[in-house]
Amino acid sequence: MFRTIIALMLAVLVSCSLRVEADAPADGSDAETPAAVLHEGQRLFIYYSTLDGLKPTERASRTAEIVRELADDQKFDSSQIHVKEVPEGTAVIYGNKVIATATISDAKVAKDSTRQMAAQFASKLRLVLTKRVEELTAGRIAFATGLTAAMVLLFMMSIAIICRVIAALVDRIKKWQDSIIRSVKIQEAELLSSKMLTNLLVSGVQVGQMFLIGICFYFALLVVLDTWPSTKHLAETVRETSWYPVVSVFEGIVGYLPKLLVIVVIVVATQGILAFARFFFDALEAGSIRFSGFDRDWAKPSYTLVRLLVIALALVLALPYFPGWESDAFKQVGLLLGLLISLGSSQIVGHVIGGTVLTYSNAFKTGDRIKIGNHTGDVLEKTVFVTRIMTPKNEIVSIPNGQVLGSDIVNYSKMATTGELVLYTQVTIGYDAPWRKVRDLLLAAANKTPGIVKEPAPFVLATELGDFTITYELNAHTDVAKAIPATYSRLHECILDAFNEAGLEIMSPHIYGIRDGNFPALPEENVAKEHKQRPFVVSVTKD
Repeated sequence: MFRTIIALMLAVLVSCSLRVEADAPADGSDAETPAAVLHEGQRLFIYYSTLDGLKPTERASRTAEIVRELADDQKFDSSQIHVKEVPEGTAVIYGNKVIATATISDAKVAKDSTRQMAAQFASKLRLVLTKRVEELTAGRIAFATGLTAAMVLLFMMSIAIICRVIAALVDRIKKWQDSIIRSVKIQEAELLSSKMLTNLLVSGVQVGQMFLIGICFYFALLVVLDTWPSTKHLAETVRETSWYPVVSVFEGIVGYLPKLLVIVVIVVATQGILAFARFFFDALEAGSIRFSGFDRDWAKPSYTLVRLLVIALALVLALPYFPGWESDAFKQVGLLLGLLISLGSSQIVGHVIGGTVLTYSNAFKTGDRIKIGNHTGDVLEKTVFVTRIMTPKNEIVSIPNGQVLGSDIVNYSKMATTGELVLYTQVTIGYDAPWRKVRDLLLAAANKTPGIVKEPAPFVLATELGDFTITYELNAHTDVAKAIPATYSRLHECILDAFNEAGLEIMSPHIYGIRDGNFPALPEENVAKEHKQRPFVVSVTKD
């Protein structure tokens, strides 16, 4: 009973000493005039605007009444005072009861943020009300002092342990250099040396050390501030101020999780489709899967096209879920890229389409001997944009696919494989040489030439009857496309041997009219022994 009476007396005394009132303007005008909540001359909060039909002075009076009720509450707990975002701004709440609300209009007039205004009011309110319900007794001071000393000792021990562990980890990382930690190379080019990687890891560990020390200091500071009643509100302020960015980031991450899940599903589905496409086209290339009319050589380019289309489709589906997709910066960058692509894509698209058409038209394959326009050589590479060939003189020529598609293409290798590649050469012989003999000599020369096949058999055509000569064309088949120049050379050599051995001049018809007794244009060993050189006769007639 005595204790109850003492408690009531103390409550009355405190109630009298704790003067909380609304500071109204002196002239009595309160329309949109700032009004403050005061405690013993200390300003706790200021209202600048009307809310829910209540003028600033009315709002201040209502807040003063709520503060007075809290001051009379014997079970007051300052830890239950917190701030919360509401549609009107930021509210200061005790438990579930709103004490005050810092509106957006208040913040505009005060040139501050609603959260900062509410946090300052909450901090002052904790300090004022805590002085009433909490006394610093000798035991409380001793407890706070002991706990503070213990936290300082624990903090120092934590720093010592962290530094020792980090030092051991750094020494271990340095020992891993050139053994576990190796240089990163792209073929023979060293991108990151092992020493550089080791230094990066050491720097990362040292940054982690500072981070751990900072966390230990943060929690030790919160415990110490929360232990002393006079700094308890500071602990709450530090906690709210420090956790607000973390909570905001966490809420942002949690809010983004559904979109991130969609991106993950698209990526996984794309990987699965590409894996199946790779398996399918590898099987087509190996012959494990066959389709009528589908060439094995089409497998790789077909996989490349399918892969490009699948990745493009995946990007189209995933981009709207990326952060910042709707931002103006993202749209401007996309517009710039689209403009650059549209300006420079006409020829590129033409070359890509040309390469695709060449692939599926089966005009030639890698390794074929072909002729494109004025260039003849072996196909080294077919890319999306260009075709590269190597000429018989070892010259590498890159021809854009658009130009290849618009040129005549002769595939010697394909004709040689099917036995349709024909080599032909012409000789002109005078009318005095029997045509059957000329034909037999040409056929004999063809049959002796390496690289000329027996079947189909060579044949001779008399293509022209000139004024002095007959033009004979020898046609012979070959199955070695890459040896065409060498085969032509050997064929010509065999023709020369055959005609020389037969004593038949290939050039004689053109010079016979101005030659009388000159030595025939044949190698000396092929001239008949009975040949007699005739004199050159010139007759002069006098008028």
